[in-house]
This record gives sequence, C-alpha cells and structure tokens, in this order.
Amino acid sequence: MKTATRLAALAVVAACGETGDAGDSVSDGAPATPSASASPGRSVSSWLSFDDDRRTASLSLVAGDGSENDGWNYNGHAHGSVTVVVPEGFEVTIDFTNKDPANHHSVAVLEASDAFPVSFDGVDPVFEGAATSGATSSTESTALDESETIGFLADRAGSYAFVCLVPAHAATGMWIGFEVASDGGVEIRRGSGGGD
Repeated sequence: MKTATRLAALAVVAACGETGDAGDSVSDGAPATPSASASPGRSVSSWLSFDDDRRTASLSLVAGDGSENDGWNYNGHAHGSVTVVVPEGFEVTIDFTNKDPANHHSVAVLEASDAFPVSFDGVDPVFEGAATSGATSSTESTALDESETIGFLADRAGSYAFVCLVPAHAATGMWIGFEVASDGGVEIRRGSGGGD
C-alpha cells in the first residue's frame, strides 16, 4: 500500500512539471495571483505549486527549517501561523524532508484543533495516504536529511492541519493549517488553521 501511494504521489509530481520560484508570498486572505506566463504549473511560494488543469497541488514541507518554535516547525511556521488552501478534489503531493539535527519528525493531515494532545494512540489521517511512515514514533519517523513523498486526494471540504505526530511535537505547536475549500483557488494565508 505504501509503495502504491508513493508511486501515485510521484506520478502527480511528474504531472505537475517544473514551476518557477515565486518566493514565499503569504496572503492575508486574498488568493495569490501567479503570472499567466507561469502556466501550466504555477507557484504560490517556493514551497507550494499547483496546476488548475490537472487539479494538483505540490508542497515541499521541511521540518526544522530555522529556529521558529525551537526548530519544531514546517518551513519556519508553527502554531498554525499559516494555512495552506487547496480546492476540493485536488490531488495533493507532499515532499517531506527533516532538517532538524536533533529530532525525528513526521507529517499527517488531521482535523483542525486549537490544541493537540501530547501523544497520539495511532495514525488516523483525514485522507487516505495523508501521513508519513512511522509518524507517531520518536525513532521510526523521518530522521535528519531523510525525505518521504506522500500523496492524497483532498476530497472533503473542511478545516484541517498538517501535524507532527511525534510525541510532544504537536502539543508544543508543530502544526500549520490546511484547508480544503469548496470554492476558490490555491493559496497560503496568514493566521490560524485551528478549530472552532
């Protein structure tokens, strides 16, 4: 199953093609407006690109990217400081890499929350395939300089989060928002992706 998910994810990445780097723009709610010349693939930031025609979005999530939240972050963001938004029905690919020299990390898509537990009993992502391997383990999740690609169909609109399931990580803020929108486009918003 993991091999099939990885192969499907790699196919989505290949289908997206090369997309230039538009920087790390983050909106305050308005969708990013990529230039028309960037088609067919478009970039919202250096870590989020998409293709409307193919209904795909690709994220490069880096754990331990800088000192924000003592290194327990994704691309330098933690505590829901940004929310990645994709339209319902998009195939999402996440290229996940750990750059934290001291800790293993993971990523999984969970229901949005303002507070996550210290530990998780198991891995139960919202979308099939939306969790890295060994996600709840301090020793079997993604180690320094390791990478894993996961892919899933964002087939239910709602508010979710990209969460590190390694014990204590989510509880101390290692999560960012993820929204599947019934209308609108791909964007990155400032602000919490937490629950009600």
